Amino acid sequence: MKLLPIVLFLSACAPAAAQSHDGSRILQQLEKADSNGDGAVSRSEFTTFRQKQFARMDRNGDGYMTESDIPRLVASRLPAGMQADQLVREFDADGDKKVSRDEFGGGPTVVFDRVDVDHDGIATKAELGAAQAALAAR
Repeated sequence: MKLLPIVLFLSACAPAAAQSHDGSRILQQLEKADSNGDGAVSRSEFTTFRQKQFARMDRNGDGYMTESDIPRLVASRLPAGMQADQLVREFDADGDKKVSRDEFGGGPTVVFDRVDVDHDGIATKAELGAAQAALAAR
């Protein structure tokens, strides 16, 4: 299903209001950002990964993600309490009601920040493993 990766990616990148409804899948998305294959994800790898995913988000190809780019089906799968317009507002740094590739790449990194418990800018193998274990224990 083409929309599922978008939903998972939105969830992984979403602000605090979008608490994980399926945390293991969100962590899998974070792990996919490991571009050098060392098992750890740097903040730089994460933001680069997010920027590469932007084309999926910009469904009409105009260079921006707006509320209209988030189809109703995707919006219905967002975590509880999150609306499409809220997602856009969280990433819209300049307030123009649309999200550029740079705004998306540099936007909130709540999931990354929670996994990177020592806040050194790298989600290590141990930190990713601890996050997986914590989710399994829930």
